[in-house]
Order: sequence, then structure tokens, then C-alpha cells
Amino acid sequence: MGIASLEAAFAAASLPATLPRWFVLDLAVRGKLVEQDAEDEPASELLKKITAAKTKLRLKVSAIPHDTDEIPFLLPTGWHWTTVGEICSKTGSGSTPRGGKDVYKPSGVPFLRSQNVYDVGLRLNDVAFIDYETHQRMGSSKFLPRDLLLNITGGSMGRCCLVPDKFGEANVSQHVSILRLAVRGTERFMHLLVRSPYFQAFIFEEQTGAGRGGLPKNRMDNIAVALPPLAEQSRIVAKVAELMVLCDQLEAARAEREVARGTFTLSTLAKLNTPNSETFGQDARFALAHLAPLARTGEAGQGRARRRSLRHRHRHGP
Repeated sequence: MGIASLEAAFAAASLPATLPRWFVLDLAVRGKLVEQDAEDEPASELLKKITAAKTKLRLKVSAIPHDTDEIPFLLPTGWHWTTVGEICSKTGSGSTPRGGKDVYKPSGVPFLRSQNVYDVGLRLNDVAFIDYETHQRMGSSKFLPRDLLLNITGGSMGRCCLVPDKFGEANVSQHVSILRLAVRGTERFMHLLVRSPYFQAFIFEEQTGAGRGGLPKNRMDNIAVALPPLAEQSRIVAKVAELMVLCDQLEAARAEREVARGTFTLSTLAKLNTPNSETFGQDARFALAHLAPLARTGEAGQGRARRRSLRHRHRHGP
């Protein structure tokens, strides 16, 4: 699959430039992006490793059966249904330091808030800081490298990032949830899953609080997860990274076309706004013939208005 394939699939339909990313992620989490390999150790074995890891940490292990009549979709061979709570050793939101913003410091331990969490990673240009003592008191909201941070309230709900490997000690606010996978190596696939249309739909369906939006821990823990074999997870992550590069190229190509279209439109209309009586008829016919695509874009209304104006001026002169 190349840039031409993505162009043919999406550009012709005038679909949003971000849609190919969602399409790729949706295929990925349903087992339709890469081929299954019969030699892969099945996800049922991975679940045993997850159970062993949680038992070693003295965490409660409670497998939740999934009714075959209620499963979200059929799984490929080797995959297994589970839940967020089953595959994580830690889930739950952060907390607010006593005193709120008044205890923020010019430097110290980073205290991350929802505005720092983006799908592509952490943005630390607006990071707050707390002192080490406050950080220690807020032990339950410390996060670690390779944890997932998921915004669970407000307008940015659903944004999720993977904490970098070398990120130091830090803490997180109550608007962000920590997801720590019980078996390391599964976090990159989980990051794809959380960003997928499938998982995002659960997030917004499960929100509570009139007009506020929120995802309680108990509901998040029960979101169904289609778990692939560990080896297939690696192939999926690699394929998604490859296709996201193509999506970048697609969005760049569309942006270039929009700039060229805008330049063309301004140039064409300039001839009509400062008309030359000798060439106006020709200029108007050219504009009517070539500005029609505007009616099929987000500027459809403006395009129709411009065409009506052009027809009027073409009939009645400049």
C-alpha cells in the first residue's frame, strides 16, 4: 500500500484527511492489518504470563468471561478477549496536590496535567512542578516509563500517550489515568488500541457527569480488549508506523493542494474584481468552469455564492 492507494481510497471521496489514520488503527485492533502466523504463541499463553506477573505482585486476578453473544467482533485465530483491568497491573487516575496550584514550584518533580498529554507524546512546554515531599505523599499517582497516560475528563478526553523509556520521576493530575501493563512489551499495541475508533467509542459511551465527561476506573477496567499474540503485536505496531508515514504524506499533499487551490482562486477572482472589459467574458467563463470544485469542498457554500455572483456579472457585465 502506497500514497497512491491512500489517495484513491480517501481523496476521491473528499473525506477528512485524518480519517485514514482512524481506518488504519481500526484494522489494526481487529486483526485485519497484518497476516496471522500459526507459529505465534497464542494470546491465551500471554494471558497466563499476565496472570503470573500480577500474582507475583500480589494483585487480584479475576478473569471476566465474555458472552459469545455480546463480543464486539469475531477474533482472528490466536487472539483472545480480555479487559483493560485484566491486562493491567495498575489503572486509575492521578490526584491533585493539597493546596492545588498554590503548591506549584518553579522547578522540581514534573506534575503532568491533561494539557501535557497528546496522542503523539508528552508536551512539556506548559508543565507544572511540585516539590519532592508532595510527590512522595502522592504515591498512588506516580507514573513510570512505558506507562500509558489517558485523559479521562473534559474536552481532551481520549487523548493518550506512551511515557518515554527514559522519563524520570513524575506525577499526574486527577484528570489523567495511568494504565500500566502487567507484561512489558504489550504497551505499544495498547497505545494503538486506546487511540482506535473502537476504544474511543467506549470512552465516550462510558462517560458520566452531565456535560462534563468522565471515565470512572471501574468502567474503564471493564472495556473489552481484543488481545493478539505478542509476536503479532510487534508486527502490527511496525505496520501502523509504516502506514502513518504514508498518512503524513497524504495530509501534506492535501495541504499543498489546498494552498494551490487558494492561490488559483484568488488569482481567478482578482481578474473579476478588477475586470477588464475586453477580457471579462472570457475570464468569467474560465472562473465558472474551474471554480466548480469549491462546491464539493468544505467551502461549498462560499463556492455556490461565488458562482451565482459570477453568473450575474457574466450576464449583466462588470
